[in-house]
Amino acid sequence: MGLQKYINFTSITPDELSTEAETEAAKQVSVRNWKIVTCGLAFRKYLQSKPDLSEHSVRSVMNAVKSFYFRISGSSKVNG
Repeated sequence: MGLQKYINFTSITPDELSTEAETEAAKQVSVRNWKIVTCGLAFRKYLQSKPDLSEHSVRSVMNAVKSFYFRISGSSKVNG
């Protein structure tokens, strides 16, 4: 559910997201500059604008997306 919301928001496929994570990790891009982090701010605001989502639901969606991304990249830093 969370990952699907992100995919709909960004219009990228799970494969593209995986490739993005792997590429940024391979290039040793700082976690702060990863697209998931920079785009994540806009995504969070988008989720918060939805009246049917509680703050807990927003956090759950964000954690699901970050977990997928960081798992693919091989990073253990999920809350960064």
